[in-house]
Amino acid sequence: MSCYGSARSYSAEAGSSASDNAHWPKRGQWTSVKGNCSDINIKTNSTRSVRVCTHNKCHGWHKAKAGVWTVIFPKSTKNAEYYVQFDGMSTNSGTIAD
Repeated sequence: MSCYGSARSYSAEAGSSASDNAHWPKRGQWTSVKGNCSDINIKTNSTRSVRVCTHNKCHGWHKAKAGVWTVIFPKSTKNAEYYVQFDGMSTNSGTIAD
């Protein structure tokens, strides 16, 4: 299966305060790299700054423009666990391919 052909929809959980970023999946949950892509890619429905958090740390922010595939974590490892943070507390939706 192709990288983008294996993409799945996401809907981020809104933050609870101005200092609490939106997350996908829900807080306390992890998703894992499916291994269909060499990177973690996102296509947001609205332009947002996005970053990937692993068990070790949260990595740098990437500006994801609405409707455009953006690499948010290069050289991902199959089955590695991660979650995504969206800058700001408002929810976000779109498609993710990993």
